[in-house]
Amino acid sequence: MAFQPKSYRKFVVASASAALVGAAVAPASAGAAEATTAAEAFTDVTVDTPHYEYINALYQEGVINGFEDGEFKRDEYVPRSQAAEMIFNALGLKEVDDLSSFTFTDVNDRLKGEIQALVNEEVFDGHSETDFGYAENLTREQMAKIISEAFDIPQKDVPNADFTDLMDTKLYPFINSVAAAGIVDGYEDGSFGVGDPIKRGDFAKMLYKAWEFANGGEPEPTPDLTLAEVGSAESTLPGVYSVSVPVSGLEGATKDSMVTLTVGEETIELAYDEELDSFADFQVSGYTLAELNAGTVEFETPEVKTVADLNGTASSTLPGVFAVEIGLDELQAEGVTSEDTVTLMIGEDSVELTYDEELDAFANFQVSGYTMEELMAATVSN
Repeated sequence: MAFQPKSYRKFVVASASAALVGAAVAPASAGAAEATTAAEAFTDVTVDTPHYEYINALYQEGVINGFEDGEFKRDEYVPRSQAAEMIFNALGLKEVDDLSSFTFTDVNDRLKGEIQALVNEEVFDGHSETDFGYAENLTREQMAKIISEAFDIPQKDVPNADFTDLMDTKLYPFINSVAAAGIVDGYEDGSFGVGDPIKRGDFAKMLYKAWEFANGGEPEPTPDLTLAEVGSAESTLPGVYSVSVPVSGLEGATKDSMVTLTVGEETIELAYDEELDSFADFQVSGYTLAELNAGTVEFETPEVKTVADLNGTASSTLPGVFAVEIGLDELQAEGVTSEDTVTLMIGEDSVELTYDEELDAFANFQVSGYTMEELMAATVSN
């Protein structure tokens, strides 16, 4: 299933679309990165906050995030661009690479592949062939249509809802659909709120309940995998152990994955060892062998993007010499600032790019020893 709380997702590669989803909603505060619940992550959210269970579920999945000031702001509106990205991730879709049929002129490059995927699935559409309505706030009836179609909520043979403003929109069949499924409710005055921008708290509730309806309830938790099942612990000195987990033992892991071993309330980070092709820590103490073997192993794999993915360029300046550039606007979505240094990995080689203020891009104008194809396929990190 595309939507499954992180606490259930042992040994599932962390989707960076989901890592970027936070950026789609708003940059999260630094402290939120360590939080495991919405109540811990957001200063304006407690377990008693209206819609908390839905906000928390979406936060744990990585579909929704907060703002730099540490707040969730459940009463703020949701722009269509942010709604598109969150629904894209909740559905587990893949970005479309071929954008030859993409016609919207108001969508930034980072979201074009996601929005085209939603259009292809007939989940989202624009106001016209060229106008997606990128910066406009999503309305409540638009949300009803989107989730009805995205999650295949039945639309036929459902009764009219009792909302007093139901017929104020041509999208009323979709309101009937989600109302009959128990996904939405209206205002205290008996209206649905046709024409009103949807608030972040209501968005969280509708999105989660639509997913829950489509999947028949809560997902079954995936059992934790233990060190004994995927790795080993060996005594090297009295009370000291060497712990290792082969990359091959973690389906979907790469040498760039972040691997942890949790023993009781404590977490041990395992670093990649190239010689062993394993994640390891050779100086683990304070536990018994039985405790280590019963510990839970988890990992996350950061998404790797190439120069081409980030709309970078590699242009020939002299025979065999290239100028490589990646715009700061593309890298800011990955958390990069102009103060950072960006590194290209080409096989085992690395090339540094530095910020050029005049170009507003990270660049290196003297890259040689590689073909243009190799440079465009180089992976980018900072």
